[in-house]
Amino acid sequence: MNSDIHLHPLPAPPPLAKSPIVAAEFPRLRFSYSPSHDGWASLVVFPSDIKPGIDTHLLVLLHGLGDTHSNFITFGKRMQLPQTAVVSIGGPHSLLPPVVIAGFAVNDNDEEDGNAWFPSFDALGQDIPPTSAVALSGLAHTRNLLIEFLDTCVFVSERWGGANTKRVFLFGFSQGGCVALDLALALRRRRRAIGGVVSMCGWLEVGMGTEDGSGAADADEVQVAGQAECVDGDVLVVQGDRDATVTAAAWRLKQRYLDELLLKGSGTAADVAVIAGKGHALPGRDRGEMQRVMEFLAARMALRNPRLEALTGLHAVATG
Repeated sequence: MNSDIHLHPLPAPPPLAKSPIVAAEFPRLRFSYSPSHDGWASLVVFPSDIKPGIDTHLLVLLHGLGDTHSNFITFGKRMQLPQTAVVSIGGPHSLLPPVVIAGFAVNDNDEEDGNAWFPSFDALGQDIPPTSAVALSGLAHTRNLLIEFLDTCVFVSERWGGANTKRVFLFGFSQGGCVALDLALALRRRRRAIGGVVSMCGWLEVGMGTEDGSGAADADEVQVAGQAECVDGDVLVVQGDRDATVTAAAWRLKQRYLDELLLKGSGTAADVAVIAGKGHALPGRDRGEMQRVMEFLAARMALRNPRLEALTGLHAVATG
């Protein structure tokens, strides 16, 4: 059987570097942005108006309770993920409710005091249960802000819009990990297909992960979960076996709750990596822990080849 061969010029590849996300684009959240550490000037000569860095992927960092975006981005940079820009977002809530003196709020989300992702302490410094209406309402506010930030600054054509949303990854620690899981599920309901989510020492509480805070899947989630391809099979939770904040009995219950949400429709359960000797902390000297995270991300990342893309006269071959 004879077939004709057709040559089609390849379209020009998208720019290697993305335009930096700056504060003026979304002033309602504090964040720090860092382009990919990968440089390619030594590989091939590009026009001088193209910025260095290959921003194929984006890692969205969500810090732990009491931390700041400016501090947490240091961790993201140290990861040195290939061809990956990093944006570290600060929690929109203050650690303590604002104290009003003479009509002025004297501690209204002062970043130096650290931030929270939802109300965590009352005016007396007592814990606010994360399953309370106050905490869940604050989380809903945060969720909406983060989705609007992504839609405004990230999921746009000149950055990681369209099919490139799968090149966006979420990474959260502790309370930030809890929010990363909640955000990933919210994106699934909105059919935003991201690359994956890593939660370190962070779990959903009952009532989180759904729009109404009921702890039950939304009516339409079962119908669209298999189509969304956002987080099914792309969730990694890293948990220490010496975590005094989240004990073994507690996190196993939380794992069951998370899997119930993920398994709606044709979803798959979360991948849980239990690290021996680890407490409630970011990765330390245990190389195996960080290797587990890197392997999870590497399996879902596709790197570009700037040397090949710089060649001229390339054509796609089609038959028929």
